[in-house]
Amino acid sequence: MAKRPPVYTLAGLKHRFTVYKGHMKSSAAIAIIKKHVPGFSPKTFPPIADQVFQSFIDAHRKGDLPSLCNLATEGLHDNVKADVTRMGRKPGSEPKPRAAFKLLRMMEPTYVLQVRAAMEKGSGGKRGWGQMTVQYVTSREILAVDRRGREVQPPPGGNKVVESITMGVLEIFFNDPAHTWRLAMLHEVGATGPAEARTNVDKT
Repeated sequence: MAKRPPVYTLAGLKHRFTVYKGHMKSSAAIAIIKKHVPGFSPKTFPPIADQVFQSFIDAHRKGDLPSLCNLATEGLHDNVKADVTRMGRKPGSEPKPRAAFKLLRMMEPTYVLQVRAAMEKGSGGKRGWGQMTVQYVTSREILAVDRRGREVQPPPGGNKVVESITMGVLEIFFNDPAHTWRLAMLHEVGATGPAEARTNVDKT
């Protein structure tokens, strides 16, 4: 019998997610989202989640706040905006660079962990939301960028690369005519790499 990997290692975290995969999906929530979002299916959702995640990482790196408005819900957008605009500096010196990511590749297929949905009472069936929790397993390069999102001189030996397991929560509002999925949360569950892998995108 194969030995189960330690839970706090990257392999152990992958094992736990595999065990729980599919156990938290709600058929009722899926039916509600299907009713309000044309073409929705948990099976075809991962590519949508990947596109939103890729676009979010790119917009964060570039400091593209208008794009981030369309990619993140209000709470996450506020945190990211603070991260992008808050760059410490001493009087008479240039602002310090901030940490950002460049997505190199998806190391494993993204999959759905949980489906949730709710309708607002008294809305006549028009106001509500759907929520998808997914797991991303990625390889990312850590960059230092300036206020305009331009990469600064990398350290000797080059930029660090980390492999991460990230839990992402995406939301959609049923009264949105564009049927736009936005990130509501990103949480780094585990990573192999330096502590710099954590930035303010790891907040709700």
